[in-house]
Amino acid sequence: MNSQIVTGNLWTAHRIEDYYIVKLQDKADVLDALNDFVSYERIKSGNFSGVGIVKEMTLRFLEPIVKKYLYTHLNNPIEIQNISGAVSDHEGKISVSLNATLEWRNETTLSGQLIDAKVHGCTEFLFYSADDRIITDEFLDLCHTSFWSFN
Repeated sequence: MNSQIVTGNLWTAHRIEDYYIVKLQDKADVLDALNDFVSYERIKSGNFSGVGIVKEMTLRFLEPIVKKYLYTHLNNPIEIQNISGAVSDHEGKISVSLNATLEWRNETTLSGQLIDAKVHGCTEFLFYSADDRIITDEFLDLCHTSFWSFN
């Protein structure tokens, strides 16, 4: 079994074959750190799943009735029960897209696209590289929100 430790400016990863366990440094911007990780490892496609505690988080939600995105910003540290997402190539640019689910006040669950967040203590991800199965622009076009029916 092929195993190695890889370290970046904002993260440390333990690579085992096509899998990585990625630990982000305290106070790191989650998306900046993960984009740095995929750039450093030259990853073009794959999936993330993680948990952790973050602060200064912004989530984006689609409001289907008004056909607009709404944003919620939370400043205090909060535990995220699930962060999942993908790495894809969109118009020649490799990017990370994440969704987060968390329990907020009074047992309220929030879920949305993670736009911004800072690590508060510890945030870890399991990443599976799927570089031999690159997600194409044509596939992304099929998933584009402009094709959703709001009727």
